[in-house]
Order: sequence, then C-alpha cells, then structure tokens
Amino acid sequence: MSEKYNAIMEQVIVTPEMRARIIDNLGLPPTARRPAFWRLTGRYRSYAAAAACLLLVMAGAFLVTRFSRPSVAPTPDETVYTPWGSVTYDSGAALSAAVGFDIADLPNLPFVPTETVYQKYDGDLAEIMYSDGSQTLSYRISKGSEDNSGDYNEYETTYTKTINGFSMTLEGNGTLIYKAVYQQGGYSYSITASKGLTEQQLMDMTTTA
Repeated sequence: MSEKYNAIMEQVIVTPEMRARIIDNLGLPPTARRPAFWRLTGRYRSYAAAAACLLLVMAGAFLVTRFSRPSVAPTPDETVYTPWGSVTYDSGAALSAAVGFDIADLPNLPFVPTETVYQKYDGDLAEIMYSDGSQTLSYRISKGSEDNSGDYNEYETTYTKTINGFSMTLEGNGTLIYKAVYQQGGYSYSITASKGLTEQQLMDMTTTA
C-alpha cells in the first residue's frame, strides 16, 4: 500500500497557488506561505547532474581556448589599396617617392576639384585624378614612350600639335580634346578629360610640366 501511495504522490504537482489555498484552509501562519521549491528525484536528478557537468566542460573549454590563444597586434599600414590594383597616397610628393620620379599637380585646371587622388599602378605608372563630382581629369606619367592614358575610345579627330614645346597627339570630337599624349625625357605623359578641353586649357595646364 505504501509503495502505491508513494508512486501516486510522486505524480502529484502542487503549484504555489494550490499551496497558498491549502495553507489558508489549515490556518497556518504567514511564515509558511513561501513558494514551493521543486525537489528532483530519481532519474531527473541524474539528468540534471549530467547537464551541469556538460555545462562545466563547455565553459572550461571556452576559457582555455580564449586565454591560451596568442594575441596578434595588427601591423599599422597607412597605404590604401584600391580594388583596381592601385595604391593610393596622400600627396604628390609621396606618390613621387613611390614611383621614383617626380609628378606634380597640374596648374590652372579647367574646374575646381573637390577631390584629388594620387595613385600608383603596376609598372610604376603614376596618376593624379581630379574630380568635382560632375567631371574628372586624369594626369599620368610612366617610363617609356607608350600611350599610358588607358583611354581606348575612338574619337572623330586625331592630330599632332606642338603645345608649350611638347609634340602632343591630340584626340577629340569637334573643338574639344579628350585625350592628349606626349613624351619627354624618356617618360610618357597623358591628360584625359571626361568633358573635354580646349587647346588653350591644355596649354594653360602644361606651362610648367
């Protein structure tokens, strides 16, 4: 009889509300009105112990991995690498030092740039790119005598003209020049403008080149 009674009582669940009503009915003092705490018995106690051990093992493994892993300080690098395989510098002087020859900003630009980018491409090609948000102008220098402009568009007119002592190959449409290529002292120079240039504007920019 006692075994059956115990088996039945183990299945009975007494909630805190039920316990409070029982205490009210029995007339027990308020100190007895504490929430009931569950007591794990039988196989549930084994499950809880196993779960606690598993949590301790996982926490220990995390701490060992965290504190045994060597800390590696990143190497400072102020060079900016672009997705196009170029390296960007903060000035013409820094770009000149990187390529091994002088490249200076063009004077008398046809617009006021809001952004100027100094870049070095593979093969020691130096470029200064000017932009005002609506148009761009590129100025490039590299060793040799090849066209380094990177502009492969076909224009209506192509002709040669001497400007400021440089024999320039000029390409454009109508009266506007979109590409100027010239050589001097073993170096190749190019100027390309997205909105085109007049011969006078090109002359103004190359007075000190």
